[in-house]
Parts: sequence; structure tokens; C-alpha cells
Amino acid sequence: MTKETKDIKIVPIFNQGFPGVWDDFLRIRVLATQAKYNYKIPDADIARYKKEYQKDWSGNRYCVAYAAFDGQKMVGFARAVTSGTQARIECLYVLPEYQGANIGHNLLKAAESSLAPVAKTATLTAMGNSDKFYQKNGYKVVDGVNICSKPLKLPVCQRVPIFAYNPAIARRCTPVMPTKPDCSFLIGSHFPLWASFDYQGNVNGILCANPDN
Repeated sequence: MTKETKDIKIVPIFNQGFPGVWDDFLRIRVLATQAKYNYKIPDADIARYKKEYQKDWSGNRYCVAYAAFDGQKMVGFARAVTSGTQARIECLYVLPEYQGANIGHNLLKAAESSLAPVAKTATLTAMGNSDKFYQKNGYKVVDGVNICSKPLKLPVCQRVPIFAYNPAIARRCTPVMPTKPDCSFLIGSHFPLWASFDYQGNVNGILCANPDN
């Protein structure tokens, strides 16, 4: 039995290091993989995945994470990282009983919206028969049979979560906020940030949650 999309909230996870977040990611990944491939991920691989999550988040790269919640229960997540103008969707998993309700689609679109301000292209590895899902979402095979790519478009008329105030975001803000306060202390941080984009995809405002609270 699948859940209606209206019951599910897609939430940006700014602080992936918060206790329990990576455990929830791994729980969903294990259950989704086991259901789809009839394969139980070994404990050694689970420990390695957790270290990879920690490395991506604690490094200086722009690391995006969104989670889908049914009430207080995390039922799906998406993670992505960037390098230069390239983004890579690292993970997208939804619990088996919640599949078929557009949750994966909504997680992917949310991740893309936060990647687009800093990257021009998103790539991913489509496992199993998931290539059909990604092709429906605009991805095309670019290497072999399972490496897919998609050009990213800047958000238009949206407020978008920003996962690090990096130089790419700073450059977008400068033309419209030449007198903005010095935000250099935010570089490489994980403070909650939102950018407001106008109808042309230009940043017309930026909001940072108070890092002292």
C-alpha cells in the first residue's frame, strides 16, 4: 500500500551530522536494496557508506541532502555532491511500501533545485531498471548503459535551500546585493540558507538562519 504524496513532506537536511540522520539514511538504503534486489548489504559495506556520508558532508564540497517524512518517520532520501560545475546524485532511495507515490520524483527535483545554482550538469549511476525512472526525469545515458546525465536549469520564482554559501552563490548575490554584509564566515559552513530567485533565475535575496541560535 502506497502513501499519497500529500501526506509526505520533503525536507532539506542541512545538518546531516545530527544524531540519527545517517542511521536513517542507511536503514532506508538497506531495506530498499533488499526489497529490489533480494540482497542484504553486508555490515562492512554499511559502515563504509556511513564513512562516505560523513566525508562528503564534513568536506568543503557542496553537499545536498533531502529527506521524505511521513510524520516523524523518514521514508526516503536523496544525497548529492558537487565538484566544480558538475553535480553527482549519489543516493536516492525510498522505502518499498512508500514507492509509487512520486516521492522519488519529488526528492530528485528538490535536490536538482539546490544543485542548479552551483552546477551546470548532474550525473548519476542508474542501477538495475532504475534507468527508466531517471529517463522520465530528463536524464540521458552518456556512458555505457547506466551512467546518466542531465543539464540543470536555474530555479525560477522559487525560494531554494542552499547547502553552503560558496563562491558560486556569492557571485550570484553580488549584482543584486552590492551592499550586503560580509558573509565570508559562511563559506564552507552548514548553516541553513535560502536563496530567492526571480523570474529570470537571478538571486534577489538570501536568508541565513542565525548561526548563534
